[in-house]
Amino acid sequence: MRVAVIDSGVDATHPELVDSVSADSINITNYSDDIRDLVGHGTAIASIISADRNSLGLVGVAPDSDLVVIKASNDNNAFTQSNLLNAISYANDLNIPIVNVSLATDATMIPPLREELQLGLDAGRLFVTAAGNTGTDQPQNPAALATINNTGALLAVGSVDENNIISGFSNRAGDSRDFFLVAPGEAIVTADAFRGTIEQNGSSISAAFVTGAAATLLSKAPHLSGDEIATILLATAQDLGEVGVDETYGHGLLRLDRALLPQGSLVIPGGPAIYSSDLQTAWTYLSTFSETVNVANIKGALG
Repeated sequence: MRVAVIDSGVDATHPELVDSVSADSINITNYSDDIRDLVGHGTAIASIISADRNSLGLVGVAPDSDLVVIKASNDNNAFTQSNLLNAISYANDLNIPIVNVSLATDATMIPPLREELQLGLDAGRLFVTAAGNTGTDQPQNPAALATINNTGALLAVGSVDENNIISGFSNRAGDSRDFFLVAPGEAIVTADAFRGTIEQNGSSISAAFVTGAAATLLSKAPHLSGDEIATILLATAQDLGEVGVDETYGHGLLRLDRALLPQGSLVIPGGPAIYSSDLQTAWTYLSTFSETVNVANIKGALG
């Protein structure tokens, strides 16, 4: 499953990530293939999403993901909106279904950037964004733009501690509460940019957990669109704080275990006609398992 990580780059030689980084990765600040991460932020995010399943100590939430790393920040982990715009445009051009944006700013998003995000939403993409680490009642941008339309979604993600209490540094759900989740974001062991590990804190870390969960869900059900993935993650979250959706935790704690359970109504996809003789054959076969399979409704439908 392809996932875009818009961040500070990645240590593509890290033992936990050596098999995860796509050849499509790019440094969008100069349009080169130099995606080296000199601050470690992007490497940490990448490892939470897709650290290899090996014996080295870390395992990502979605270890089989193919990470398209888009380096959009400088070596001090600062970014310009123009670079973020170009990074999102690149992800849109490659039709990558899930995009992690663990970057945040108080600046108002420039119109071309908002338009590029909208193009991604209209194409069915899921953007997962960090709420920010300023401890305020509202997410920073682009998380403040959180929404779901009829094809795609932009989720905002805050951080909780080991007791599922909102982190002191984490921005709250505020006006984005209907599209807001929380996930672990304190003392999380991640890969660092020097082939080792390090403990990290921040809503950026939390967003990576949600991205990994979304990638896992999409790998199990590839037909899902961005809005459907977001809706499932929100609907299956564990309620925290005040009962129901609230201005601190939004929908609550990410619960991938719940998200992977069957959701909604059973739908039979359209295709070649199914004749009663075929159903009769199927019913006869299922009848051999009558002790464990309820076939009464199938038989009744056949007359």
